[in-house]
Amino acid sequence: MSVERRIAEIFEQPFPAPAVSVLDVKTDESALAKSDAGTTGSFATIEFDPEIAAIFSEEATELLESAARVVEKIRSDPRRSAETSALKRYLHTLKGGARMAGVSAMGALAHEYEGLLTQYDAGNVRDLAEFVCVLELGLDALEQMRRRVQDGSPPGADQQLTERIRRLSLAPPVLPTLRSLAEEQPRSEEHTSELQSHLNSY
Repeated sequence: MSVERRIAEIFEQPFPAPAVSVLDVKTDESALAKSDAGTTGSFATIEFDPEIAAIFSEEATELLESAARVVEKIRSDPRRSAETSALKRYLHTLKGGARMAGVSAMGALAHEYEGLLTQYDAGNVRDLAEFVCVLELGLDALEQMRRRVQDGSPPGADQQLTERIRRLSLAPPVLPTLRSLAEEQPRSEEHTSELQSHLNSY
């Protein structure tokens, strides 16, 4: 069976169908949540296909290189949250292409990183050094998976990295205390005195 026919069947399109590129997948912000069905649905049952995987591997190279440039910007200044939207789009496209090619482990890892970035955007990731480290480890892991795909073998899941991502993304946010608020925000002399008295009562 030709690669074109296999892709056509995956997308339930009549054959012949135009060549499908994972880079053509729509990845605007509103589509991310709607199109993400986790590991359920047709993607979960797609078996690894070396021919389709080879096509995916070439395009994954481009996506990972673009993602690496974004991560480099985040590493230089972890508070540049505007960069995470671009990174999420690359990962979302990578996830869709991986599932289409039957590379479930790679799709699952990209999905975990999407969740981490969502938590980061919500302000729930406070350990920025660990955040950047995990992002860089993730790119390395995804690249290693891509190379396995390129060699014609489906990669296995990286459970240790997955657990590390989840620990970071599920960590409870650091809530401000009365003392931190008193230190960080300018106050009038009367209000500061009142707050200090309240603090001293603890």
